[in-house]
Amino acid sequence: HTEVKSVHHVHVFARPTPRRDHGPRIIRSLRRNRRRQTRIVRKATHGTNDVNDDDAKEEEESYEKFVHKITTPRVKFGTKIHRTLHHHAFSKHKSYAYQWQAFCARSERYDYRDVVSEEAETFLSAFHFKLEDGCKRFERDVKTGKAAKDWDAASANHPTLGLVAIVASWKATVEAVCGKPWLFEDEEEEE
Repeated sequence: HTEVKSVHHVHVFARPTPRRDHGPRIIRSLRRNRRRQTRIVRKATHGTNDVNDDDAKEEEESYEKFVHKITTPRVKFGTKIHRTLHHHAFSKHKSYAYQWQAFCARSERYDYRDVVSEEAETFLSAFHFKLEDGCKRFERDVKTGKAAKDWDAASANHPTLGLVAIVASWKATVEAVCGKPWLFEDEEEEE
């Protein structure tokens, strides 16, 4: 009297249910086994639920930190900060303009000329976050000596399109508009 239930493509055999045609001993035995199996499952999953809860809390805290980090510039400098930075950088720095056009081309759904809509502010925010993250990684690798191994020297040192030019143009733009070297400050850097 067992049924096969399919749960996410895994076949699980359901426990037989006590029925009237079973004798009282079989019914007690079935109930006892069900309670025993429930206790075993609870013991087996108790520790993992605590770990999963801790992982979920850490993941939620990490996400909240990320959201705080990415929204802080709009809170500090106004809701149009990314459009202001973009206008300044795009008009003065060719390396920024090429990065922006490449970023839009990779997204395959955004026209690089649209910089006035509310969607543009959000899209620019994502672009600026990724751009600054790449600039910080490059500078960190230069300081630690990893840049020679991890980055192509010819493309890094190109006068208008290289990483050095991109970092310099981004930092100059943020310095001119915001008065600080980086837009998205890490908590460790602020202290």
